[in-house]
Amino acid sequence: VAAEAGEFARGRDLFIEALAAFRAEEDSHYTLLALRNQAWMEYELGNQPGATALHEEVVELARAAGNPRMEASSLGALAEYRILDGRPHEGLPLLVRSTRMFLELAERIEVTINLRRFAHALVNLHQTDTAIRLLGAADAADEEMGAGRVAWVRDLEEAAVAMAAREMDEATLARVRDEGRRLTLADAVELAV
Repeated sequence: VAAEAGEFARGRDLFIEALAAFRAEEDSHYTLLALRNQAWMEYELGNQPGATALHEEVVELARAAGNPRMEASSLGALAEYRILDGRPHEGLPLLVRSTRMFLELAERIEVTINLRRFAHALVNLHQTDTAIRLLGAADAADEEMGAGRVAWVRDLEEAAVAMAAREMDEATLARVRDEGRRLTLADAVELAV
């Protein structure tokens, strides 16, 4: 509730308290959730190094606990940080691992989020045609699932489209995105990776 109200410092403090309780109970799943959510709060507060360290801890602990969903989630966040920092070559291998894990887990919504991360990275690498096709595939999958996009995912997508618009006119962008809508989710992942 605190995070949804934009009270990220309060949210971080609550997750720190929760983390201590979950660790005391030796509850690995909720420990991972609290760490991941604390990372989110740190990122929102402008502490990207702190958020990165927490996500790296989640990856390590999730791997040890055999929790691929939490591992994939934090790998995706770590990839996104690198991509947004202008280091797509560092982010892409993490994103490939995250996406393949989510696909194996049949976490379709998470796969569509990662397709948008791929699009952002690929536009930065001037692979604009592929990036826009991935956005089209993600759109179609979201519509099929009846899923909406949260604000930060919309922001990521809008930034990728704005960068693509420097290389493509509107008609070409629309045509290529529509071509992407015809891809299956599995085909889109193969195109991305």
